[in-house]
Amino acid sequence: MGCSPSKNFISKSNLHLSKGAGSEYLTNSIGEGFEQYGFDVPGVEGLIDQVHIAQAQFAGFAFDTPVKEAENGDNYLDWSNFEGGVEVGYTISREAKFDNEVYFYTVDNVTGTVDGNTVGSEGYVQAALSNIVSPIFSAEDGNIETGSFTMEAGDVIGTMIIADGTLSDAQSGNATVYFSFGTATDGFDHIRKSGDNVFEFEDLPGGGDLDFNDIVITLDKFSL
Repeated sequence: MGCSPSKNFISKSNLHLSKGAGSEYLTNSIGEGFEQYGFDVPGVEGLIDQVHIAQAQFAGFAFDTPVKEAENGDNYLDWSNFEGGVEVGYTISREAKFDNEVYFYTVDNVTGTVDGNTVGSEGYVQAALSNIVSPIFSAEDGNIETGSFTMEAGDVIGTMIIADGTLSDAQSGNATVYFSFGTATDGFDHIRKSGDNVFEFEDLPGGGDLDFNDIVITLDKFSL
């Protein structure tokens, strides 16, 4: 029997998760090996049984590893089955001459459509820029920097890189923007997933040197 995460199992008000905390929380609450039954555990709807345990464990794993990759190479964060403000810790590095800016933006679903605008359509760029839900991600060349930010769970979230330009440049149509959905007009996918919760960006047209280290962002801590 398959199990799906539910908003009933991860809630801002009664369960706080950081990386790897799902199993630890249940172990502390209901015993090693989850052999006990009939416990009322905060964050799990109803009394604990095997089905609830499996659902809560699955939800904890899904929350900790939100970066997904579709078969076509699209990549995104999927917190559509959770709710509440999520504090995200990150590490960012840069090995690039271009001064790039990276942002996250909400989409309608895992196809990357934004407010009915499909990827590559005439209105897509401006629709995506209007749906930005993160601060700017940028770094000095050669640097490795860390930080944190907060975004709301409940959505599928894509990412974009503005190549050698600013958000203002992109909004006025004076910068090239690459997205984590679809293929760019140069026929190249400029954003890829690498390992757990890592986005790698290539800023040059056509892929350039193909090093994908122009910007690298690792999402390494999540807390509701």
